[in-house]
Amino acid sequence: TPDLQDLINQTPSGGTLSLPYCRFYGTIIINKPITIQANSGTVTLSNDESDGNTITIRSDNVSLNNMVVTGSGRSIAKLHSAIKVYGSQVKIKNCIISDSLFGIHLINSKNSIISNTEISGLKALMISKRGDGIRVSGGSDNEIISNTISDAGDGVYFDHTTNLSVKNNSVTASRYAYHVMYSD
Repeated sequence: TPDLQDLINQTPSGGTLSLPYCRFYGTIIINKPITIQANSGTVTLSNDESDGNTITIRSDNVSLNNMVVTGSGRSIAKLHSAIKVYGSQVKIKNCIISDSLFGIHLINSKNSIISNTEISGLKALMISKRGDGIRVSGGSDNEIISNTISDAGDGVYFDHTTNLSVKNNSVTASRYAYHVMYSD
């Protein structure tokens, strides 16, 4: 199996990394604008070590399509996530995320889209110990559309964000569907 981080590093800025069926292990960091295109959920990235974030995005203009991401670290204090986003104009579409403390965490992101993604948290944990399916901290003009979230602390939690569009999401077996703090 090739190393996914090496493949990302070899993809030019603005380029597309098309992945066939494959299973990768570990964590990755994306620090340039690229698209990762998997064929209908056939690429799985597993963080079996349960350490930190499985995918960390530190660039604007990144797209993840059709990926399956399992696992994340277990620290509530560090908000360990399957996908942690520090960039803007990030698109996460048609992905499946499971067995992670937090599913997707956007931090000060602008104009990003999370859509048609299925997120299931750590069902074995008490609900008070689970992270959120999607967490948006700061930022503006993001869209959370047509996602399915289950077994999370809160389905979608957002704080200190403006002009967030949240539509057609399904949230089950979670504390709150939407938890809004200091946002408009």
